[in-house]
Amino acid sequence: MQGNTLLAVLTPTGVDQPWFLCDFAATPAWEEVRPVFEAWTAAVESHDPDGSATDQALQAVDDLGITLAPAGDEPTIEDFLLHVVGHQARYRH
Repeated sequence: MQGNTLLAVLTPTGVDQPWFLCDFAATPAWEEVRPVFEAWTAAVESHDPDGSATDQALQAVDDLGITLAPAGDEPTIEDFLLHVVGHQARYRH
């Protein structure tokens, strides 16, 4: 969620500690934030030597103010890492 806007639905499919694996179904609102997440994934996969590109990309993701809103009575998750590749995602908190 970004504010009250649903960006995507994550459907849990498994666990690869410490990551939770999910199917990822984007809503049309995802398109606004997609480039930021793509840059974050690219930075992580680039293994930048000093970590500055990864830090910068992570800050851009944090600046979006996105939260995970679990179904049911579970509390909203504000501090997490999320990687999205196609229709698959993984997150940890």
